Amino acid sequence: MKTSTKKIKHDIKIRIKDNMKNDTMKNDTINVQLDYFGTKLDCAGQFFWKLDGESMIRSDISFNKIPFNPEELLPTFTKKGTVKYFRIEKYAIVAIAGSCADNRNGTISIFWTDKEDVKLGDLKTIIFSIPIAKKIIDAMSFDIVW
Repeated sequence: MKTSTKKIKHDIKIRIKDNMKNDTMKNDTINVQLDYFGTKLDCAGQFFWKLDGESMIRSDISFNKIPFNPEELLPTFTKKGTVKYFRIEKYAIVAIAGSCADNRNGTISIFWTDKEDVKLGDLKTIIFSIPIAKKIIDAMSFDIVW
């Protein structure tokens, strides 16, 4: 299977704090690439993926190319559906305990982007705005506690 080195970007509309107008919110569009470490929709086995519209493309990302280990973000016996948000260097990361295709304990689904100003709510919006990412979430057989 070939892997992709292509940067895949999505224009996503989010609401961000307008620092010029105190605590008011404004709509903004950001251009993001969403990466994923986890299973495909139909089989076990966790890999690195680029998410592009309706497609999952094997990524050239590897453990030594990012400053975090997706397999170590959550303890092995974390309750399925638990969500943790992390900021590690320039990355905004959501770790979900569980998988869309593998019911064994210890499976994880990790989504991240390299946008420094993305908060948990923004990352959730990004995930639900990309069809394949939404399918991954919808295929999970447990409730996700955002």
